[in-house]
Parts: sequence; C-alpha cells; structure tokens
Amino acid sequence: KTTYGDEQALRLSVAITPEFAGSSPTGTVTVKQAATKLCTITLASAKGSCVLSAARLGAGTYHLVATYSDSADFDGSTSSSATATVLAATSKVAFGLSKKRTTYGDEQISRMSATVSPEFRGTTPTGKVTLNEGKKVLCVIKLSAGKGSCVLSAARLSAGTYHMVAFYSASSDFKSSE
Repeated sequence: KTTYGDEQALRLSVAITPEFAGSSPTGTVTVKQAATKLCTITLASAKGSCVLSAARLGAGTYHLVATYSDSADFDGSTSSSATATVLAATSKVAFGLSKKRTTYGDEQISRMSATVSPEFRGTTPTGKVTLNEGKKVLCVIKLSAGKGSCVLSAARLSAGTYHMVAFYSASSDFKSSE
C-alpha cells in the first residue's frame, strides 16, 4: 500500500527463475497495469526493480503484471498479477477573506478565497470547496490548480459577526478536509 502522490515509495521488484539452475536470464521486464505501462526493468543477475513516479496511479486497487521479453537464450513469460493499493491522500484547506469587515449590502467587495494543499508535493487537488456560515452555503468554489475564490452577492448576509468554514469535498485522489 502507498498513498497517492507518494507512489515512488512503492518499489516494484522482479526475479526471473530459469528452468535450469546456473543460468541467468538477461533482458527486460515490463510492468503494466491493464494496458498502461508503468515501468521497464533491466535485469541484472535475473533480478531488478523500478520505482513509480509521484501521482503515476490514482487512488484505487490495481492488478500489476510483469512480462519478461524473449531473449536469445530464454523464452518470454508473464507473471501472475500482484495487487497494489494506492490510498487517497490527505489535504488541508486554507480560507481567507480580502476584507474582514464590510458594510451590509456591499458584500461583493469582499473576496473569499480557498487553497487546498496536498499531502505530497507534485499533486494538485481538484474538485470544489464549499464556504458555509453555519448551515447556510455562501458559495461553492471550483478549484483550479488547487485554488479558487468567490464574491458574495449584495445583501447576502445581514449585519452581524459570522464564523465561516471552508469544506473541501473529497475527490477520487484526495480525502476531504475542513
């Protein structure tokens, strides 16, 4: 198991066992998930490994297969599948206001912004952030590059003090956060 964005922590290792002891297969092994090639391993002493790049696989369960290419001395072969699980990464949402105070009816001059930070660098959260005041939805921000903003319409809030919360809805690769 590994976490989305940290796939490089997942080392894929292969070992080719020859029919007769004393010989050592050379060549390459290709590791695939369905039709997607994940890496090619060059064998040394009939063994080898590779490391996936960050965000190579989204969150989910995968069935990986290794295929040894024919060489001059050995026939090709395909492994049984090995299961790899990639877990959704955590995220943190930051919420900001361009103005902490505004006058009733002039709420549109206060921009509300949200930034969702991923657990691992090199990944970008997608989806939306909902800005709430209590149970009241003030606006929904569609993220672009992990960020977004909105402006309230005039007279959206009556005079008073409000405690707003930003909620990031989970996406396929990231857990929700508040």
